Amino acid sequence: MTHLTLLKGEAQRSNLDRVNAKLSTSLLRYCKEIRADKAFLDAGDANRKVGNNDMAFIFFNRYIDLWDAIKDPDAALIQENTDFEGTDIPEPHEIPIPE
Repeated sequence: MTHLTLLKGEAQRSNLDRVNAKLSTSLLRYCKEIRADKAFLDAGDANRKVGNNDMAFIFFNRYIDLWDAIKDPDAALIQENTDFEGTDIPEPHEIPIPE
């Protein structure tokens, strides 16, 4: 995870947009260890920048779900996970909600 984070920073500094998008997407599997809302926002931004609009849309939707859960932890439950079935991205109930 640390290696991916460092490479992502280098890819951003070097304007390697496709590499940054792939690294940002790869980091989503570690959203139990890193801040999940930031990870999904970064992945959405990076994928939108290279034209992967379908993936960006999915990542932005999960970011909005997480943002709603942060704003109102009692009311917001993330139920929908069909977009991430068959991936190694943790299910919503496994992701800690940042304060």
